[in-house]
Amino acid sequence: MPPRTYVSISLDAIVHNIDTIVAHTGRPVIAVVKADAYGHGLKRVSRHISDRVLMLAVATMEEALEVERGRVLIFQPLFSPDDVREASRRGFAFNLSSFEQLDVVRKVGMRVRVHIEVDTGMGRTGIWYGEFPRFYGEVLSLQEEGLVEVEGVFTHFSSADVLDDDFTEVQVRRFEESLGKAGVRNVLIHAANTSATLRYPFSYFDAVRVGIGLYGVVPSPFLRDRLDLRPAMSFRARVVQKRILRRGESTGYGRTFFADRDMDVAVVGVGYADGYPWEGSNLLRVYAAGRYRRVLGRVSMDLIVVEGDGLDVGDEVELWGEHVRVEDVASAIGKIPYDLLVGVGRRVKRVYSYPDSINRST
Repeated sequence: MPPRTYVSISLDAIVHNIDTIVAHTGRPVIAVVKADAYGHGLKRVSRHISDRVLMLAVATMEEALEVERGRVLIFQPLFSPDDVREASRRGFAFNLSSFEQLDVVRKVGMRVRVHIEVDTGMGRTGIWYGEFPRFYGEVLSLQEEGLVEVEGVFTHFSSADVLDDDFTEVQVRRFEESLGKAGVRNVLIHAANTSATLRYPFSYFDAVRVGIGLYGVVPSPFLRDRLDLRPAMSFRARVVQKRILRRGESTGYGRTFFADRDMDVAVVGVGYADGYPWEGSNLLRVYAAGRYRRVLGRVSMDLIVVEGDGLDVGDEVELWGEHVRVEDVASAIGKIPYDLLVGVGRRVKRVYSYPDSINRST
């Protein structure tokens, strides 16, 4: 029997989502598996999908070292000589986007694979698009010296998940103009994140770079149902005790819920230490035994209390998954679904389901 609290992760759903995105866009997928594959398990996910995607993208060198097979792109610029050497030895590609990094590459003196990030308006990492032609010229000089292999050039959109977005087209125009002025050719060009993949064909270029959509979740509610994406994660917990809450009695810290009648309640073995949000106190709903049930009182560190009629000790309660969308949970409490997915705690067991129906867990 699975433990009191666990997440069930369908690797088959992730494969389905990749295939659906490829069919929709006609482009290969750069699969974003940073942040422990958005809480789904970097090692398990990357191992399962590496032969179906163009490459695997992570945020840091530490994450790259966890990937067991497949081509790897590190999103954050590497500036440490030790990291640049390690990337060279292991064949990792990394974000090259500043003149200071060029000095490090010269100092290290080892051939590195890079993707140059062009900042077209995100305002974080990347070489500003107006400076890109000069920067690209210096990079090509290093390429001629055998120190750099320019594998790709990319940009990142700031507003593709905003309903009234009028900036993504501006970013694409800036990107295309800078590529043209620099004379970029024969490299992989990529820009589309999940939101742009769902709504902007003009942003596809040579590959689409999909993060949260890989796991069947959309960044904003208005993007739902644009593609047949299947949620890969189901967050579940078990009833650990049943009791009757008498009329006028309270449950939980702060006595924020009082029963207006004698009622069955179920104590469920999950709390904010497991990643179930405290902000959902007296607000969220869970799903169990065929119906939705209110969370009663405050979410505590290890337990919640829900409407319990028809439930028994040991019964499963879905916190989010098939019946309760994580996007809806996030929207109800003023958060984003990314925060909930990556916030599932370390003590929550991951149970993986495979297409061959063999379950294995870590």
